[in-house]
Amino acid sequence: MSTSSATLFLPVLLGTAVPALPSLQQSGSERLLSHADIPWVIRKASTGGSKLREGSQAGVVWVHARDRSVRIDWEASGILNQPPDYSLVPDFANNALGVYKTAMDGQELLTEYLPTACGLVDSDTLLIGGVTTGGATIVERWTFQWPPSMPVPAVDPTSGLVEVDVVLPRVTREQVLIIPAAGPHKLVSGIVGLKRSAGAPTDALVQFHEPNDIMKLRLSDGALTLIASETDPSGPLGTVQALVAKDYAGIDALERQSVGYVYSFRRGGGDFFAAGTDPVPILVLVDNTYDGTPNVAFELSETDYRDQGWHDLDNYVDWWLQ
Repeated sequence: MSTSSATLFLPVLLGTAVPALPSLQQSGSERLLSHADIPWVIRKASTGGSKLREGSQAGVVWVHARDRSVRIDWEASGILNQPPDYSLVPDFANNALGVYKTAMDGQELLTEYLPTACGLVDSDTLLIGGVTTGGATIVERWTFQWPPSMPVPAVDPTSGLVEVDVVLPRVTREQVLIIPAAGPHKLVSGIVGLKRSAGAPTDALVQFHEPNDIMKLRLSDGALTLIASETDPSGPLGTVQALVAKDYAGIDALERQSVGYVYSFRRGGGDFFAAGTDPVPILVLVDNTYDGTPNVAFELSETDYRDQGWHDLDNYVDWWLQ
């Protein structure tokens, strides 16, 4: 179900503190969520350049747990999805950058479960992690379907601005994973497609809230493989001290030049690419072999994260398309 709305869900929400995730309460043999346990979780798919993209259009994805909705802020402009031109001057009166006007619209997609995390597989495929009121953990893959031809930017003869319309895509949904309430892992706090050099991602990187494990999810059949853990040393990255924290809110995935595929784990409502004073070290996983599996893990203070250039989008390959 989808509806279009002129209401925009603006990035000011990035500054909103993210409450603790729902607690799963035992009730007989079923772990239930009471309404009071469900926070108003607001989470963004990723920072950096990570957006759904098609033609001259891009969309930022948010999940809202308590109202069981996934919301997308769509924008369309003649300069989207290409290297940024920093010489263009903003024209706030016309909602334009240089002569390129930006059109905006919002799309809301409702779920039967409480969505707790979202992340991109590629430019038109999204993963949604959530939890049912009965305590089961679920992951769905959403594929966005576009018309055969997208609107083409054109000059408006009256304003002289280059304009292009927003299109709201159709969405197909497919269940990838379901873990019963009594299963070993509960509630997805972060999810994103695992990049690889040969073709589109076939796996996803998933972080669970209970226990705080990072796993590889095979999208074809839902198989899970441990990567790193707070307590279990059997994964290839062993135990990671940073996972003692329980307030993770998403994973950023980018390719850093001459380094590899980089997965940075966001905490609370923070945005690694914005100013902040988070004293807690940032967890970073790196796949420096480009084979689709992170093989290095380390923690950095926010100061070191910035001083070493991990926050600078210009250090990443085609970040505006990731």
